[in-house]
Amino acid sequence: MRDSMNLNWKGFYAKLDILRRYQDVLESQQELLEGHIAYHQMFTFLVNNGIYDIINMNTFNFIRAVFNELLFRLPTDQNTTLLLTLLKTAQPVRPLEDTSQIKPNTWRPS
Repeated sequence: MRDSMNLNWKGFYAKLDILRRYQDVLESQQELLEGHIAYHQMFTFLVNNGIYDIINMNTFNFIRAVFNELLFRLPTDQNTTLLLTLLKTAQPVRPLEDTSQIKPNTWRPS
């Protein structure tokens, strides 16, 4: 709210986007229960927010968790090496078919 009052629209919309991601997490449980999304689709909402960053151990475990929950397999050594490079350097890499990029810094409500 303070960003919009100060006419900082870029900051306002960045925070609004983050709040929408949190809302998606909250709504994903009901979507799953109603059969609108599959179990693994719920995890796409769970890994794309700041709360997951807080509760998810460390970089290596984050990579393993994402592969396990979204791809139903563990990462290969090559996947792990490429993704660790991504997370350390913030340079886009190609661990799978699509280019992966680090997500933007997340805002956490105080």
